[in-house]
Amino acid sequence: MAQDFTMPVRDAVMRTLAASPAVTVLVPASSQYRGTVPVGRTFPFTRYGAPIAVPLRASGLDSATIRFTIHSFTKPLNDASGRVLRPAEDQSHIIAAAIASALDDRVLRLDGYTASIVWTGTNQLQDPAEADVWHAVTSFSADVTG
Repeated sequence: MAQDFTMPVRDAVMRTLAASPAVTVLVPASSQYRGTVPVGRTFPFTRYGAPIAVPLRASGLDSATIRFTIHSFTKPLNDASGRVLRPAEDQSHIIAAAIASALDDRVLRLDGYTASIVWTGTNQLQDPAEADVWHAVTSFSADVTG
């Protein structure tokens, strides 16, 4: 039976994002969630999306591809007086680009395995429930080998 690398990849990705100054300057590590987002969250925040794990059985190795997303949610960037410095859609793009840059072409260490990460694209959406909120879905593929 093939090993499920879903949680080790998630944990390594979350550690990498929390350690990235380019990401944490935009989204503090305390606002980067592994999955469930608390009710009292503040903007901006991110969450790890539902992964898809595909074991690579034909290879004869204990390996897999894990496809995952990082969702980021933001409002406009305002100054102290409330004046908009950067609209939410622009802020969303900047956060998604920082996340993509922090993970793309990275090799993350797992226990006895490595996960080679590739950024596969980003989709930006306006939140239908809140007009001033934008949501970026940044997609990745992780090839895990031992």
